[in-house]
Amino acid sequence: GLATLRVIEEEGLVAAAAEKGVYFLEKLQNIVKINPQIQQVVGLGLILGIVVDRKYPHLPEEIMYKCLANGLSFKVSAGNVL
Repeated sequence: GLATLRVIEEEGLVAAAAEKGVYFLEKLQNIVKINPQIQQVVGLGLILGIVVDRKYPHLPEEIMYKCLANGLSFKVSAGNVL
């Protein structure tokens, strides 16, 4: 455990995740602007969530399976958060 923490600190992984998270959050915000089915994008570091409007109950799962077919894996939480 200590070795893991040492690598995280020495390689600046927390700062890198924060920096990349800001970048991805900014890019994902564009989805909200052009897609009315997406309510918002939220995140902290590289933990990001895309909130789908509950008026489209099948959309999150459809998106997930299309992404899986293209090699991107993630989970759906609360029924509408990618």
